[in-house]
Formats: sequence, structure tokens, C-alpha cells
Amino acid sequence: MLSMRRLVWAIPASLALSVSIAHAFVHPAQESDGSIDRTEARATRAPRPDVQQALSRGTVWRDFEGRYGSWRAQWNEATSTPHRATGPAIALRGFTNDAASADRSVRDFIARNPSVFGADDGLELASARQAGSVWYVRYRQTIGGIPLLDSDWEFRVGTNGNLMAFGADGHRAPARLAATPRIGAGVAREAAKAGITFDPATDRVEGDRLWVLPIERDGAIDYRVVYELHAWTANPRHHWYTLVDAASGEVLVRRDKQHFVITGNVNATVHPTLPTDALTTRPLRNVFVNAGAAQTFTDSLGNYSLNAVGSPVTVTSGLRGRFVDVERCVADVCPSSDASFSSSTPNPSVKNIAWTTSNSQTSERDAYYHVNRAHDWVKAIDPAFTSCDYEIKAYVELTDNCNAFWDGASLNFFTAGSGCPASAQMPDIIYHEYGHAVNDNLYIANGRPAGMDNFAMQEALADLNAAFILDDPVIGNGFYGVGTSLRTVSNTKKWPFDENSVDAQSAGLILAGAMWDLRQSVGLTIAQRLFHFARYGLPDDPNDGKAFNEYFVEVLVADDNDANLSNGTPHYTQIVNAFNAHGIGTNYFVTISAPVEDQPNVGPFPVNATITYSGLFGGLDVTSPRLYYQVNNAPFAFVSMFPTGNPDEFGAQIPAQASAVIRYYIQAATLDGGIQTDPPAAPVRYYTFLGGLYSVMLENDFDNDLGWTVGASGDAATSGLWVRVDPVGTPIQPEDDHSASGTFCYVTGNAAPLDGIGVADVDGGKTSLVSSTFNATSGGLIRPVVSFWRWYSNDGGDNPSQDAWKVEISNNGGTSWVPVENTLETDQSWRRVMFFISDYVTPTSNMKIRFVATDDTSFPSLVEAAVDDFALYGFIPDVGVDDPLAGQSFSLAPAKPNPFRGMTRLNYTLAARGRVDLTVFDIQGRTIRQIVAADQEAGPHSTQWDGTNAAGRPVAAGPYFVRLSQGGRRTSEAVVVMR
Repeated sequence: MLSMRRLVWAIPASLALSVSIAHAFVHPAQESDGSIDRTEARATRAPRPDVQQALSRGTVWRDFEGRYGSWRAQWNEATSTPHRATGPAIALRGFTNDAASADRSVRDFIARNPSVFGADDGLELASARQAGSVWYVRYRQTIGGIPLLDSDWEFRVGTNGNLMAFGADGHRAPARLAATPRIGAGVAREAAKAGITFDPATDRVEGDRLWVLPIERDGAIDYRVVYELHAWTANPRHHWYTLVDAASGEVLVRRDKQHFVITGNVNATVHPTLPTDALTTRPLRNVFVNAGAAQTFTDSLGNYSLNAVGSPVTVTSGLRGRFVDVERCVADVCPSSDASFSSSTPNPSVKNIAWTTSNSQTSERDAYYHVNRAHDWVKAIDPAFTSCDYEIKAYVELTDNCNAFWDGASLNFFTAGSGCPASAQMPDIIYHEYGHAVNDNLYIANGRPAGMDNFAMQEALADLNAAFILDDPVIGNGFYGVGTSLRTVSNTKKWPFDENSVDAQSAGLILAGAMWDLRQSVGLTIAQRLFHFARYGLPDDPNDGKAFNEYFVEVLVADDNDANLSNGTPHYTQIVNAFNAHGIGTNYFVTISAPVEDQPNVGPFPVNATITYSGLFGGLDVTSPRLYYQVNNAPFAFVSMFPTGNPDEFGAQIPAQASAVIRYYIQAATLDGGIQTDPPAAPVRYYTFLGGLYSVMLENDFDNDLGWTVGASGDAATSGLWVRVDPVGTPIQPEDDHSASGTFCYVTGNAAPLDGIGVADVDGGKTSLVSSTFNATSGGLIRPVVSFWRWYSNDGGDNPSQDAWKVEISNNGGTSWVPVENTLETDQSWRRVMFFISDYVTPTSNMKIRFVATDDTSFPSLVEAAVDDFALYGFIPDVGVDDPLAGQSFSLAPAKPNPFRGMTRLNYTLAARGRVDLTVFDIQGRTIRQIVAADQEAGPHSTQWDGTNAAGRPVAAGPYFVRLSQGGRRTSEAVVVMR
């Protein structure tokens, strides 16, 4: 089991630079070299709907919309500026379809909108480039003449001069900023060596570029002038991207640019497509060939022609060419004895060069062939892309095995061993690694000096690079033998069900799955074009969901054909459907909040949900909200939810119950059919509350020791044993207990604040937490219910999702146990579990419960668990559903006619005499007309609505809701007005 230590990072507001984990291909928690272990801390803070709405409704944005129409914005909440915005096309003045005019026209637009952008005195052009039919114009903000690191000023302009989208994370220059460094570049380079294994004989630190780095702390932004430095170490091999404070010498950011991908196991040589293919002779293109002092390179058929001097001449060559230089390594000495060819020949003559096992290794030949194939594939899509038109180093036969990585400068492939082939002997691994090179180099060329930073995005696009080149969704095809593989981009993974994964590859499959679905609907040619050109938008938010959704918007930009996103794109429906299927399309912007507390009454039980939409495209289908509920393990049922009259609020009721464990979730849809649920993984996950006349029998928030014990027969865990503490947060362990006012809970081990993700997790077996004895029959209460909150993570490490979480209950003091839960499902959040004891055992006065977290030594992984807020409830006996209207009719019939023009009839039935309210609402929940507000007798009633509002004026055509309320009961029907 791997143990890892955490590093401390300062996270800038504009970048939210995160700790990097090397891009592992199979094993996300593979051991690092031992000097500094790597981990990842991806930001997960979601947009706050109230802040987003307040900024969208502010005077500045309203004025902007008054000039340009209905534009929508996603706001940078730290700077209160639009991070991304789009709307009806805006024709830019002076645009003539070249880079200079694109810059001038965009600057003119900025200058004419100072309330949105401020002055542009501090902007320098980072890039103005046409890709396809879109101009990508971006600027870098400067403060005191020093560029602000990754300031995000983005503009998308069609070749017809229409501005279709923009974003400006504008920072206000601080009043005081020490722009002149207090330390020299040499001192900063020495500081960059701190904390890493550094050998002056082999290692080096380069760079002296100055940046302004924004850092968000406690809601405020601090600005530091920093040196950008690059530390290269040979043993272990690392490329550390480092930002050093130019005033103090403090290392503020350090990220490893080396991207690992973990390979698997296969005993086959590499050939054109699969490792099991027969060896096939293929021409090698772009190979350098020398004859004396003359040099050339081969064409696409492998042919070359040289004008040599003299006779005879010596013809030499190696597996080196215009776009890759393959270096053979021996014991990590690179190069060692590279593949080479040398032959003396008359002039003129024909000299064929055949690369075979006699003069090269299979890994060298295949690395050269497949890197060139990957290069030519991307150039065929985008001939203007030149960022990879250089000799990329490809090191093969590195010591160790089952691995490959891109380190920001070179491709690296490991030797065979441990059942794995040499990693250069699998085409899709080479294509995957080359995909990382394209990602980084494209981003760097377009204004992002650190390349692509989001690891899940890196993994998704690298996987897609391989899948699209081969037109095969399977990654690592044949890795463990014929018919085996590592993963597939053809999947149903959905955001945010998997967003808590510590494995960036797993999270990346969400985006990769969306793009593969798109390939299925629009074809390979269109899909691979959109896949590539969407990268020019540089989507790269530290939050995986935001980054994926930014990529979704950029796919639409790349698909657009008239520089007007407000009227759709040629493949809008297919794109939206593909991304919605994975939760990162328009449905990403549906926010549902539906908290329900336990309800100590017999019901009916109201459930209200606040449902908002904050996307740039589409909108919420207000007729779609549904409440799904399950009572006492019965099948899930649903009822429609209707506006309550409060802003963005929808409500429904669960029927009355004398005693019930109720599980529920909310579902809503966008206008284009994207489904969102709360909780997101419903119905696999759901919310739970207790309903009926119950009483508390026992509560334990673990802030006090109530006699629970650790250990049971068969426990063998060597670390991560249960402990009652204030938890220290990691990517897989909670930072806080669940209790609203408490501090302590039980967790499986508790590392120090700076320790890594694998320190004090469960290792070597199982660990058990056993409750003290409790009485489930006291106080004359019946149907006792157990409730607790738990946290469980097992999806990190070498064998994710293999270790079980178990809950067991005993009614004989622990002599025998009955299973309640046994799951392999990770849920890195506090989740409530509630059940009737009688569903498993007969309640007694001698009850115990135990919680078991397991690290199976056959399948070790990163395992963390936590338990808090244990409670026991019981119900008052002989209590039925005391509802004066129970069993009697209370209903509102559908309006007739519906839809209607002029007049519609509303028929309803009351169960008893009492105050009645019959009201019409619009789709925003606003009251339109109160039709009935009076005391009425039980029985049938009828009235009419003429389609007018309270002032007697006709309402607009569209959907409305009629709600009938009486004595705590409520029901609604939809009605459509036609004009």
C-alpha cells in the first residue's frame, strides 16, 4: 500500500494552481522516487448561484445588455468580472480578418465598455490567431509593467468580425506593489532547489522571468512579484515548475510537469495497431539521412535523395527525424547506444536502409513510427498547428516498468518487466503520451506558459488522442493479453458522481465519454476536428467540472459557422446531448437544493427544492421537476413539483405515514433535455429523513467517549485503525466531523496536517469500530430505527474500488452479527444511513453495531472511513395517521379545455368544509390570479379562469400552474394559455 506525503501550496485566485500528480497510465498511486511524493488537490468549490445572479442582475451588466442584447455571463466571483460570456453577435468596428485588425477591433470594444472591463492600459497582446473559422484573441494583464500570471482575457471573433464570446478576469492593480525584486535571479534559483533532491553535477535550474502572482486569502487577493523557474533533476527525473517570491525567496508554487501514465501487462512486440499483430514492414517518414556533409529526410513513402560529394561516400542514419529523436537508455543513461546505420557506398548508387532487430530495438522502431503517425494525424486536422514541429525527445527502455510519461519536454517509455511489455511497444500508449505534448505545447503557444494544468482534462484529451487516431474507444488494447484492456472512453460516467475520485484518469473519462458519444453521433471527421479546435479556447479551470463545461462551450465555438452562438451551431443538438449524458452540458448549470429535516408528525411531509439555472445556453424546463420518494423500502414513486410562489422554489408532498424511513431525491431537466438530480448520483444515492411520531432513544455525536471500542476478531490492519479525533482533511478524508456544533468523530487514522494522502489510511487488513451495548426496547417505543452518518473512500491507489465497507448489527451483545451494509462504492461525502432494526434482527436490550473498513492485502488501495452522529429512534405505539381528511376526496382535475383560448373550467373536490385557496402562478412562481379564496363545503366545486391576471388584463401565451390548497393539503395542475 502506497503512503504519500502532502505538500503545502499557495493557491492563486485567478489560477487556483493545484498540486500535481504525475499522469499515471494505470496505477494513479504508483510510488514516486522517494524524494518528494506527489499528490493532487483539485479545487472543488462550485459557483454560488446567489452571487452569480446578483452580478448578472447588477447595473453594469444590465447596461451592457441594454446595448448588445441578452448576453449571459458566468462570473469570476473573486474579481466580479465575467469569466465567460456569450450572446447575440456583436459586429466589431474596423475588423478586416487579420491579426492586427482583430487586436485593434477587440481593444476598441474593450475601450467602449469601461464599466465591464476598466481601462486597457495594462493589457498586452498574448495571441491573436485564426483557427478554423474563429479568431482567438487573448490578452495578458500587466501590473506595474509586469504580466499577471494567467490573467484570463479571452475573445472569440468570427472571420466575419462578429464577437460571439468573451471573458475578462480583470484584476484591480494594488495600491502598493514592490515591482522591483528584492532578491536577484541567482538567489531565486537557489531557493528553487529547497525541498527537492538536487545534484549540482547533473541537475540544473533555469529561468528568471518575472510575473505578478495573485493569491486569494480569506476573500481578499494578495499580489506577489515572483520569479518563474524550472528545476530539472536527473535522479529522480523531474521537471519542477517553481514560482519564487521575488521579495522573500519563498517558494509559493511548485508543480511537477512530468506526466506519468501507468501501463499494464502484455507479452507481445509492438506492431502497427495491436501488440498481437504480425510484424509488418512500414516506411519511416521524416528520418534524417546523411551522406558525408549532406543531409535530408525521407518523404511519406520513406524515400530520400541526397546530393553527395565524392565517391565512395558514407551513408548514415538513426531513428531520428524532423519530429522525434528516439534515444535508447541503459540503466537510465540516455542516450546509451542508439540505433544506428552506417554504410560506404559508391556515388551514384541505391542504398536502402532496413531497420531490423540486428541494428535496433523494437521499442526504438515503434516509438519512431508511432510518434510520427501521431504528429501527422494532428497536422492533417490543423495544418497551421506548428507547436509540435520540432524534434521531441523520446526516451525508450528506461529502468523500471509498467510506465510511461510526458514531462513537459520529452516522451519517456519504460523497459519490459513485471509482466509488462516495453511501454513504447503499444501504439495507443504512445498516442496518449503524444496527446499530452499537444495539450501543453498548444496551450503554451497561445499564452499559457505553464501549459495545460488540469490533470483530469489532460488525461481525457490524451485518451481521446489515442481513441481518435485509432477510431477505437479502448485504451491499452491487449495490454494484459488478447482481448484485455485498461479502460474505455465509451462509458456512462457522469459528473459529479465521480468528481471526488483521487484518480484524474477516472474523472477524465467523464469528458472523454462525452466526446466519444459525440463521435458516434456526428462521425469521426467532425468529432476529431471539434476535439482539436476546442483546445484553442484553453479550457483549464482547476475544478474538473468547470473545466469540462468550459470545453463544452469551446466545442460549440469550434462548431459555429456564423459567429453567433445565440442561434445555435450546425451540430448543437448532438453536442448538447453528448455532454448532457455525462452531466457537463447545459445540465451542469442546474443547481438543486432540497434539504429536509426529520419530521416528527404523521404528515403529509412537504419537500421543497430551490432549483436554479445559470448557463449560457438553454434554460430550465419549469414543468420538469419531480420528487422521487421511497417509504420503508417500497419501490420509488414520484410526484410532480410545482412552483410554491417563492423565487425558484418548487414543492410537493409525500403522503402521510405513522412511522417511516423516507428516502428521496429531486430531478429536473433543461429545455434541451439534460437531466440533473439532487443528489447527483440518484437513485444510487439519495437523501433520507425520518417521518412519524418518534422519540429519541439515544444520540452520540462522539464529542464524548461513550464506551465504543476498536478491534474485533480477524482485525489485522497495520495502520489506519479507528480513532476518535478532530479529523485532518485530505483528498480522501473529511476535514470536519458531521455534527453541526461538534468537533470529534471516528476516522480510520489521522495523519498530521502536512502528511500525504496515503499516510494513516487503512493498510494490511481490516479495522473494526464496535459500539457499546444499547437498548432498542426501552421507553415502550416500537419499531426502533438506527441512524448514522458515514464517509467512505476506496477509489485511490493501485486497485481502486476493490475494498469493502461493512456495517453489521447484533442483538445478542456481539455473539453473532448480521450484515446491514456491504459495499465497494466510494462516497467521499457525509452520507446518512437509516434503517429499521427489525428489517435485520429482532430488537433487544442487548444491541451492538460495528463498522468495518478493509484494505484487502490482495487488492491494496487507499482506504479511509469515518462515522459520526449515531442515533437510535423509536415510535409511539398504536398511533395511526391522524388526518381529518384521510380517505376522503381532495383533488383538482385537469383544466378543460387545455390548452385553451378565452376560458377554461377548473373542477375540484374538497374532503371537508374549510378555507380554500385556488391560485394561478406563472412558471417563475409569481402569483397571477387568485380565483378562489373563501370557506367552502366538502364536495365537488367548479369555477372558470378567463386567462387574465389580477388586473383583468390577458396574460401572455405559455404555461401556467393552478394550485388548490386546503388545511395543509396542496395539489397543482398545469394549464397552457394560447393566443
